[in-house]
Amino acid sequence: MEEKEVNMAEERVFTQKEVEGIIAQVNMQARQQCEGLARRCQYLEEQLAYKRLDYLFKVVDNSNGIFSMEFIYKCASEIESALIIPETPDEQEPEKED
Repeated sequence: MEEKEVNMAEERVFTQKEVEGIIAQVNMQARQQCEGLARRCQYLEEQLAYKRLDYLFKVVDNSNGIFSMEFIYKCASEIESALIIPETPDEQEPEKED
């Protein structure tokens, strides 16, 4: 009981500026953690895409009757679409009129 009374006597009342400072610090830490997690998530998504491409290439390379031709064509099509860089409107050449 005595310890509880001592703790209550030591409790401090924070000013509004101190509370705002603490909140700002916590927000900054949370933002940094969020950005770190977003970078980690992006890295893992990229690694997943590379691993998927590895497996797609293996399916196409080992197409000796294990998989149906339709499946192999779908895998090849997915490889093609993953490797083609889409053109942005700025990069497209203007069409010539005849």
